[in-house]
Amino acid sequence: MNGSTGYRAHYAVSVALGEAFNLALVQAVTPLVIAAEALYESRFTREFCSQSLLGRFSRLWYPKELTDPSAQAQLLKFKPAIRHARWARYWQALPQPHKGLLAPVSEQASVLLNGTFVSEDGTDFEQKPGRSQQLLESGWT
Repeated sequence: MNGSTGYRAHYAVSVALGEAFNLALVQAVTPLVIAAEALYESRFTREFCSQSLLGRFSRLWYPKELTDPSAQAQLLKFKPAIRHARWARYWQALPQPHKGLLAPVSEQASVLLNGTFVSEDGTDFEQKPGRSQQLLESGWT
């Protein structure tokens, strides 16, 4: 997530590069999740799982322990570690924590795989429009 060739670094270069990197990761991880039917079979079908996780708006991101609004106090413990000029300008006038400049690591060393929202008729839609642009501009979403 935080390395010079990691997830956010790709978005720092461009939206297109970030989305391509995200897609490659989603396509690498998703088949493993889909194959582990015991994780979800009591809640939805394999087909629905595939449609959601392989959907065009599926994303990897930090786990909820770092992104939930209740995590603000925990994020204040991290010191800014990322020195990216565009992100620094974005955060300079905002109150702490300056999330895009932090390099948090989850205690459980995990990431969150957010699937694409899919309606009953099969229509997919984006949960957070503008997410990629926000990552480009601020390093966080």
